[in-house]
Amino acid sequence: MGIARAERIVVDGARCTERELRALASAPPATHLQVSRLRVSLAGLADLPHLQDLHLVDPGTLEGLERLQQLVSLTVYCFPKIHSLSPIGSLTNLKTLLVSTPPGYDAGRKCHRVESLEPLGRLGDLEALTLRGVLPDQGRLDALRALKGLRQLAITHVYAFGIDDYAGLARALPNTSGHCLQPYYEAHWTGTCRHGCGRARVALTAPPPRSPRMLCPDCDRARLERHVAAWMAIVNAG
Repeated sequence: MGIARAERIVVDGARCTERELRALASAPPATHLQVSRLRVSLAGLADLPHLQDLHLVDPGTLEGLERLQQLVSLTVYCFPKIHSLSPIGSLTNLKTLLVSTPPGYDAGRKCHRVESLEPLGRLGDLEALTLRGVLPDQGRLDALRALKGLRQLAITHVYAFGIDDYAGLARALPNTSGHCLQPYYEAHWTGTCRHGCGRARVALTAPPPRSPRMLCPDCDRARLERHVAAWMAIVNAG
């Protein structure tokens, strides 16, 4: 266990007991805590009244997380042993949530499967949500439609979601910003048009299976217009 400074604490969870977690309550007030490789219950952290931001790296369990009602920000990174997000759904004071797989997953287009995103739909005060490489077994993205207070949403590195998923979410969350809620967005990192016109390419959100995601808004205008029309038909339905 190590302390970098009074307001930020970094803990090696693999070497930490529940008793040692509880002992953090007697340390200088900490607002930010990072715990790596946690293998014991988080319940002891409920005694840290100043704790606002928790980063969990490779946790073996989320047991006790539901008791940390003081949290306003939570990051869960690299969590192959976790398949239920249920404890997160109890943290109704959360403003910011990031749930992410590590870079190695991205390279192989691999996703981490969880039971459902339904627990996240209970976070009514959430303002910013990032889901990277997270694929639910049930319900797809439907639960996120309840998050009417979201300002920012990022869903990336999951190729199983289609235009119905994203455009349906855009219809439910008209006041939320995010690339995943737009039919396409600028993709300057991919360079200019391969046909030589010089235009910066754009990325389609949920293109049809086995079709290119990147295209030129001029040279591929017809395809772009078809994609936007299909998207808007879903957004405007009902």
